[in-house]
Amino acid sequence: MRHNFFAGIFILLLLTSGWFFVFLELPLFQVGLIIGISSLLIMPLLRDRFVFLYAIAAILIYGFFLAIWLFKMHGSAGMQLDYIYNHLLFTSFILLYWLLLQHMKQTGYENASLKKQVALLQKYNKQTHILTFHEFLDQAKWTLRSVERNNSQAWLVCLDITYRHPYIEKNLQETVESIVAEAIRSQFDLATSTTGRVYILLRDTDETGVDIVLGRIMDKTKQRMNMIVPIYHVSKRLIENENELKQVAIK
Repeated sequence: MRHNFFAGIFILLLLTSGWFFVFLELPLFQVGLIIGISSLLIMPLLRDRFVFLYAIAAILIYGFFLAIWLFKMHGSAGMQLDYIYNHLLFTSFILLYWLLLQHMKQTGYENASLKKQVALLQKYNKQTHILTFHEFLDQAKWTLRSVERNNSQAWLVCLDITYRHPYIEKNLQETVESIVAEAIRSQFDLATSTTGRVYILLRDTDETGVDIVLGRIMDKTKQRMNMIVPIYHVSKRLIENENELKQVAIK
């Protein structure tokens, strides 16, 4: 709300300054108009650090041009005043446009930062309560380091959902994710998902422990979905480091 208010103020002042510049028809305002319109197109294309330098350069160049022209014309005091008003209106127009651009860019940066923070804060899937993929990889780093220190094992299990149906595919995956969340040890194991695939990282266990967890998942899946044929393909792999985990999980 605050950003919209200030943007509206800048636009209103910019339009007012431009209107007066054209309406008053001060000496040589056509030259300032050409420079102003050109600046409207050029300034958004420049990098942040060059925009203000361009604005100052445009103001100074136009000011020198007016001063030289006035000197050649041997202008009276009244004419000098018109030239001063001309340059003041031009200066206000360029600076207001610069402020508007800075405000819009700052708003864009803040929005991007907020989106990034929300993504980082959103650790869990709201529907199924498993980790988001980013959070899964982040927590997996510490899990694998702990496993390495304790000289134990960590297994990555992948459930590829093979049952495809355009109307129930999403609900099907969410059901599998909820079952996985119930079947694993919430304080030790991690789970996440991508489209059509659910990942489980089981720590401090061996292949027998992995099979026990998979058996629980299969039993719960049959109970809830009343399906005889498995709806997913299981793959499991012993994971020794973070790079190996990323190579498998990002495929």
